[in-house]
Amino acid sequence: MSRRTRNISRRKPLAFTITELIIVVAVIGIVATIAVPSFSAMVESTNRSLAVNSVQAAVGVARDLALRSGRGGDGAVVVVQRANGTVQLIPAMQVGSLVDYEPMPNRGQVPLFSTSYANQVIRDVFVPVPQAEVVDLPSGWSIAGYAPPGSMREASNSGLIRDTWYDSELFGGDRNPLPREEGNWVLPETEYYDVTEQSVGLQEQSTARSSFMIRFDAKTGTLSRKRVGALFVDPRPSNDRPFRRRAKGNDSRNQDRGDDNWKRIDQADSLEKWALRVLTEPDANVDGAPYGRPYNPNAPAEGMGSNQGGPDVELIARSEIIGNRSNDTVLCKPVDRLALFEMQAMARGIGARGLNNETNSIYEPYREGRTPAIQIDESLFRGATLDDIRVNINRWIAGDTAGGSARVGGPGERLGDGEFIFSTNDQRYTPSPSNIDRPQAIIFSISPYTGDVSEVR
Repeated sequence: MSRRTRNISRRKPLAFTITELIIVVAVIGIVATIAVPSFSAMVESTNRSLAVNSVQAAVGVARDLALRSGRGGDGAVVVVQRANGTVQLIPAMQVGSLVDYEPMPNRGQVPLFSTSYANQVIRDVFVPVPQAEVVDLPSGWSIAGYAPPGSMREASNSGLIRDTWYDSELFGGDRNPLPREEGNWVLPETEYYDVTEQSVGLQEQSTARSSFMIRFDAKTGTLSRKRVGALFVDPRPSNDRPFRRRAKGNDSRNQDRGDDNWKRIDQADSLEKWALRVLTEPDANVDGAPYGRPYNPNAPAEGMGSNQGGPDVELIARSEIIGNRSNDTVLCKPVDRLALFEMQAMARGIGARGLNNETNSIYEPYREGRTPAIQIDESLFRGATLDDIRVNINRWIAGDTAGGSARVGGPGERLGDGEFIFSTNDQRYTPSPSNIDRPQAIIFSISPYTGDVSEVR
């Protein structure tokens, strides 16, 4: 055997000792401890910047649309939440106006089925701009709009107050108007409804699809001061379009009346052209009698069987297609303050156990047979009332996060103490670790004249 062969045979086998393995694992653990938080912070900072830039860009596009309006319609950006939780900012243009029919709760004021002036609200109609890019917020991020005190209520043409924008139980529903008189931060409630239904029917009020928009006046580009609701055309994800009215008892208005496939939004080549035809079609209910009664704002309240007074059932037919009672539209109002935040952070801040697994939000998915109203997933909370949840959302977004209940999320437990203390150097109060507010939402204001988006600090 050669000397070289003998030397190789004497070498020890290559391997790690226990001590070496422990040292390597410890080093990896130390590096991970340092790197993972840094990486997470970097991702969070990137998403934050992306969300801020998305809002600024979308608002800029909306103002540009208003300045360049060829038809003389306002420009806007509408906030929409999709079924998977993704929040979109959609540039939109006004294409016309609608005399919308809103059946009112039968409180002895006006008959439920009256098409009188008292049940009419004039609303502008917006459609998405196909040439403009839809902006998606980063995954897990959402946006809220601020509805000033009293703005959640609106008057019909006769001056009667109606509760149609965000008419869910979260804001008191039909029974308690007091929450609607307060200022509220509202989330886009555009999903989790019955997509198989075209409209909610004559005896219901609305589908409760509601959201908000940043709206600019045509030509001038100034921030709109209009406070009446607008309708944004957002087709439901279904090709089931049962527009032909089926007979119901002796009501001749519900009989089939000719071909009305032109109403089908799922077959429209252009949402703008479709909306314009719906708004201007003389015979919207296809009964062979275009505008059976002329529009007369001074006429007395009349039932639908009368040939005198306001519009006939054409008004109802048009409202079912493109009005607030249609599932293909979202009722919006303009706001001038926005708040950006992570949904998980807000859920934790207001005492929720997390987000709904199906919707990635604090809303529950629609279940067949349930009321058509969009609903908060109350199972995420420890028995908190809807009013507690509403107040906690308002306070968390505003930044009043300390000094309130230590166990937010249960019955009667509310966040915050009504004071805003962001630093231990605040001389107005006696700060302590327990009452220092730690806001996480980014609040923006919109300049009325330039449309600039500025962070409120």
